[in-house]
Amino acid sequence: MATRPTSVVDDVVLVEYFHFALQTFPSPTVVLDLGIPEDVVRGGLGGATFRSAATDHYATVRLELWPAPPPSAGSWHAQQSTSFTADTVALRLMSPTAGVGDLPLLLPAPGGYAICAHVDRTGPIPPPRDTTFPRGLERWLVRIWPL
Repeated sequence: MATRPTSVVDDVVLVEYFHFALQTFPSPTVVLDLGIPEDVVRGGLGGATFRSAATDHYATVRLELWPAPPPSAGSWHAQQSTSFTADTVALRLMSPTAGVGDLPLLLPAPGGYAICAHVDRTGPIPPPRDTTFPRGLERWLVRIWPL
C-alpha cells in the first residue's frame, strides 16, 4: 500500500445537469457518453463521470494519482470505486457543456486504472437559480492508481 500520492491537482469544476467528468485529452473518446452514474462514479473508456446531488454549481475537486492502492480516506458522505481505461496520459476535469479544465493530471502511461471517488456535501442544496451558480455545496476527492 502506498503512503502518499505521486501527483495532486486541486481544481474547480462547473457541475451541470447533476454531473461532471474526468476525460483523457486529447482523445477521440467522449467520456460523457457513459452517462450520469446511478451512485457516485461510472468508469469506462476515456475516463469517468460523476453524479452530483445538485445541478448548476461549482464543486472543488482534488485529483490524486497513487502508485498503488491508497489508504482509507476517512469518512465522506458517499464514495464508490470502479475502473477506467485511459487512451492517453492526460486527464482533465470537464463540464457537460461549459468546457474543459486547464489543469491536467498526468498518468504514467495509457492503460487500466482504478478510481475511487469520495464526495462530501458541505451545504444545503438550494433551489435552481437562473443566473448564479453557487460554490461550496460539494467537495470531491478522486484517487486514481494503476491496475
